[in-house]
Amino acid sequence: MRCVQEAVQAVQETHALRAGSRAPPVQPQPDDVPNRRTVMLKSTAAPPFITATEAASRIGVSVDTIRRYCRDGTYKAEQRHTSRGMKWFVDSRALPAQAVPDIAPNITEDVPDVAPVSDGIVAAFTAHIDDLRGQLSAQADIIAQLRAAHSAEIARLVDAQSEQIARLREDHSREVATLRDVNRDQYVILERLSVPRLPDSQSTTARPWWRIW
Repeated sequence: MRCVQEAVQAVQETHALRAGSRAPPVQPQPDDVPNRRTVMLKSTAAPPFITATEAASRIGVSVDTIRRYCRDGTYKAEQRHTSRGMKWFVDSRALPAQAVPDIAPNITEDVPDVAPVSDGIVAAFTAHIDDLRGQLSAQADIIAQLRAAHSAEIARLVDAQSEQIARLREDHSREVATLRDVNRDQYVILERLSVPRLPDSQSTTARPWWRIW
């Protein structure tokens, strides 16, 4: 069938050339088109613009780095109003492409629990931790010295206060003794001045019965 149609088309073109005009090409009939099954595939294309968090996860950098790239124009991006304020949206077409295998193996067993860290970062963190430990040790020594000085000062003040209290007690005792002596002397003087002394003949003291004089 195809050969016949091609022959007819060739004859028509020959006649058209002779007539000085070009005949329109013969359109293939539906029977000439091979049967094809139309497969409806679900679109998996990524949206043109994605959030900064998704972009950071895609290229393996931090969100702050993505925001810096957006500000300096490294990647095409725009800010949009969201329910949580202004946020950056990055054009996914401007991000580096990632090769995805057709059949992804079960890589959960091969992926380590933590991302590998370079030896330089580990050494820097170790040095920083050692420095902090040294500072804590020095502060602990200073605190111990201050506590010892505080305890010594408290002991000195207690001793000084005890001595002062002892001196005050001694002074108070002497003052009380002096006042007692003065009061006793004054009492004797007042007694002598207020009560006249009677002679022996007029003494009211009872004489013993056995004395005759």
